[in-house]
Amino acid sequence: MITGCNVIPMNSNPQNLLPSKSFIDADLRLITISMSDHADTDLISSIQVETAWKNSLEKALFTKKIFSDNSKRKVNIDINVTKYIVGITQFDVHIIAEYKIVDRNSDKIIHSEVIDSKGNSNLFFGLNRSNESNGMAIRANIEKYIAKLEEYALENQTIPSSRSY
Repeated sequence: MITGCNVIPMNSNPQNLLPSKSFIDADLRLITISMSDHADTDLISSIQVETAWKNSLEKALFTKKIFSDNSKRKVNIDINVTKYIVGITQFDVHIIAEYKIVDRNSDKIIHSEVIDSKGNSNLFFGLNRSNESNGMAIRANIEKYIAKLEEYALENQTIPSSRSY
């Protein structure tokens, strides 16, 4: 009997998140992700990366409740992935992404962060190792961004009339 290897999906979801104690008085409306020309995603589809990243960030932000749904200020998060390098032999993944919170009315950048992260799986099977390394790098990038957002929220804390949970 011949059996095949099970392929694990890319998991980029941050773990063990709790609602934030501080928040940003802004209603998040849209998250966009773009890959720069310097992003090398030859071994994995850039659409797969963008979709996993967006879904994972949305889940993390929903869990953290760091934005206020009832705020009068409406914002987007624009992410530009400036570096996405996948090492061919070790499946090391190195990512640099710039996150910008943009006011939808004025197009003013409210907050900007550049986040650097890496992922490297110890799995043996090539596709599983690739998926896990990519997921680890994206997850680390999102976790670092969430931590920076919480710092920003704490430093710029305002008290809106009400906060939606």
